[in-house]
Amino acid sequence: MNIALGLATGSDASSASPTPEEEEPQDLGDILDLRPPAKLKISLLPWVIALLIVLSAIGLWFLLKRKRRGKAKKEKPTKPIDPYEEVLQALKEASKKLDVTNPKPFAFFLTDAVRLYLSRIFRLPAPESTTQELLQQLPWCVELTDDLRTNITQFLQRCDLVKFTTMPFDEPFLLQLYQQAEAIVAASHELTKPKPAPVASAAPNVASSSKPEKTSKK
Repeated sequence: MNIALGLATGSDASSASPTPEEEEPQDLGDILDLRPPAKLKISLLPWVIALLIVLSAIGLWFLLKRKRRGKAKKEKPTKPIDPYEEVLQALKEASKKLDVTNPKPFAFFLTDAVRLYLSRIFRLPAPESTTQELLQQLPWCVELTDDLRTNITQFLQRCDLVKFTTMPFDEPFLLQLYQQAEAIVAASHELTKPKPAPVASAAPNVASSSKPEKTSKK
């Protein structure tokens, strides 16, 4: 019996405490691996709002600055355009259109320049009206002289021949139209010049510093 107990006890001991060779190795991977650095959660919303505020302020500053510049330019007094200088420039541009083979553009430029000038200085409806309507208004313009009315009438009628007919026109005829336009402008300019004020003649100085002496009766 002692031998049986010893065997039983030995078998239990061997089964209760296994040998080091029989022990299973432990998995140390989770302990040995390095963990990544923790990420800090930062909200970008406040930075975006601040950036939008700064950009809005810069845009508003540029807008106000541009508005002030535009207002300053508008308030800057501009020199009024002289109708006489403008019509001279228009006649010069019309002279560049003189072409015997195609005289219509020349006639249109020439009449438009004269019509616009007459409408500005004599308040005639020249640009909007036809030639016949304009000629009917000439007698009612008291500033015009009879010679100027006749000259304007001949000029417009001759220009209409060039503009609305297929007749041939030589260079002397077209040059004469240009000279007639210059004459109309020059005469009209003379009529609109301010008249010099008459110089008042100085009254004779008859004042005397001494009074007439009284004659004594004897």
